[in-house]
Amino acid sequence: MPTLSSCTNWCNESLMNNGDVLNGLILMMIGGVITIGLMSYTIWKTNLIYAILITLLQLGISPLLIVFFVVMAGLKVLSALLSPVAEPVYIVDRD
Repeated sequence: MPTLSSCTNWCNESLMNNGDVLNGLILMMIGGVITIGLMSYTIWKTNLIYAILITLLQLGISPLLIVFFVVMAGLKVLSALLSPVAEPVYIVDRD
């Protein structure tokens, strides 16, 4: 899990190498706004203790779901390519 010091080290390294820092900072701000919005919506719908617990659970599960989605999409493509009924595609009208 990235910490604040690793984020500032990344930012300082990009500044020293004349790299683009804004893309990473904008993505971190968008993630922070989404997290704050998720927490405030959950607090609005429930009480404070349940909202904090549910938000932490959601934030813990979401990276796992993203990894699961990418792995399953890759397996689906791989199974389509290695399928025994797959046939080659012929281009009829080539310019």
